[in-house]
Amino acid sequence: MTVSKEVIQYAIHKLSAKIELMKTDILNDYPARKDTHRHMNPSHPTWSAYQELKRQASLHLTALSIFKHFGGKIPAKSDLRKAIRACCFLQHAPKGDKSKRNAFIFEAYSLLQSGFPEIDRAAAMKHAEHRALEAAKAKEAKNAVSC
Repeated sequence: MTVSKEVIQYAIHKLSAKIELMKTDILNDYPARKDTHRHMNPSHPTWSAYQELKRQASLHLTALSIFKHFGGKIPAKSDLRKAIRACCFLQHAPKGDKSKRNAFIFEAYSLLQSGFPEIDRAAAMKHAEHRALEAAKAKEAKNAVSC
């Protein structure tokens, strides 16, 4: 199954929306004390689900990084290994243990190979068009202000 940058970005967009909703839910359950700000609380019942969503977002971002690094193509496993040895794709991978980091990167690679079957391609393309229109409007507004 083929994959495109738009599909990966749409998957990341959907995950970030879920993360934001869950974060708001967790923060709203623990109101701030006087003169302090609210904190995320690991004892919240949905904390582990929140952490897993963040991990999935990092996985998708790593897949996008791999996709961009190889010019919009899914690389061969040997080429990916060479790039990992050159310390590419470390931005979103877990810190510390090298084997965990490499396993995370290869998990992102297998996600990339799967072609993101759970993503609706038409919705992803519509989202990409909407983002392009917003960028064009922002550029026009910026040009109008600078003139």
